[in-house]
Amino acid sequence: MRFLRFFSRNKFQGVCEVSTGETSAYDRVNDYGSIKIGLASPHDIRGWSFGEVKKPETINYRTYRPERDGLFCERI
Repeated sequence: MRFLRFFSRNKFQGVCEVSTGETSAYDRVNDYGSIKIGLASPHDIRGWSFGEVKKPETINYRTYRPERDGLFCERI
């Protein structure tokens, strides 16, 4: 199997030869038949939360940093 190797900004780096006879751990880890994605229940979302918004402010207009205890507070 042949594939091209690229690095940042899509500049060609080279060609790499890969044997198809052996399966490496990387190949086995990335061998998925399907992926299931679902919505989280309200109970799960409440379980993940741990903070409380105490102020209606979001971002300080002078410093462009999140207000403490506001909607975008890093601590929350």
